[in-house]
Amino acid sequence: MNTVIKYCANLILFFSLTISHSKCNIKEENSPQSNKLLLIKITKLQFTEPSGLALAFDQKHLWSVIDNDKTVYFLDMNGKIVKSIKVDGEDLEGTTVIDDLKIAVILERTLEVIKLDTSGKELNCAKLDLNGKLNLRIEEICFNTSKNQVYFVKEKEQGLFFHSKLHFDIISQNEIASTKDYSDICYVAQYSSLWILSDEFQKVFRVYTAGKVIKEYKVNVNQPEGLAIDYKQKKLFIVSDKTGKFYEYSFP
Repeated sequence: MNTVIKYCANLILFFSLTISHSKCNIKEENSPQSNKLLLIKITKLQFTEPSGLALAFDQKHLWSVIDNDKTVYFLDMNGKIVKSIKVDGEDLEGTTVIDDLKIAVILERTLEVIKLDTSGKELNCAKLDLNGKLNLRIEEICFNTSKNQVYFVKEKEQGLFFHSKLHFDIISQNEIASTKDYSDICYVAQYSSLWILSDEFQKVFRVYTAGKVIKEYKVNVNQPEGLAIDYKQKKLFIVSDKTGKFYEYSFP
C-alpha cells in the first residue's frame, strides 16, 4: 500500500514540475529576447557631438548630422568624412534616406523636416504639428520604403513614436513599454521592423511597427545618439554624442 501511495505522489510531482516548466517556457518565448552584440571596432570621428545616423542608399556609406555647425556629413564605413552639406536651420537632430537622390533632416527646435537632394539643394520643408518642450520634441526620423511612410521618435516622452505619410502629416502614434527614452530610429525592410536606440538605457530595441518589442541588445556606449543597420552585412553602427566616436558591431 505504501509503495502505491509513494508511486502516485511521485507521479503527481512529475506532472506538476512538467506543467510549471512548460509555463516558464511560454513566458520566456513571449518576452523580449536579450542578445549581446559583438564589438568589431571603435573609430574617432572627425567631428564632435553627432546626433543622427543613417545607412546611405548605396549601402556603402552613412549619413550623420551635427547641430553645432548645421552640417550633414556623408561618411564611409569607417566613419571618415567623404563630403559635407550645410543646412539652413537650427538644432539638427536626425536624418533619413528617402531614395538614391534624396534625404531628409529633422530640425528639433522648429519642428521642421527639410528634404534635400544629395548635393545639398533644399527641395521642400514641412512643419510638424506636435507639442512638447524645447529640446524634448522630435528627436529622430526614419523612412519605410516599402510603405512610403515616415517614423519619428520623441525623446523622453512616455515612449512615444509617430508615423506619417511622406508629406509628414501625423497619422498615428504608438508606445513602447520597455523604454521612455529614444535617441534614434531606423527601419529595416528585411525584418519589417523598427530598430530604436535608447541613450539612457544604452540599449537597441527591435520592435514591430505597432510598438511590441521583439529583441533588445545592450551596448556599452556612453551617450549613444545615432544608429544605422546594415542588414546584408549584419552590421550595426552607433555614434556617441559624448565621446565623438563611431562604433561598429555585428549582430546574429
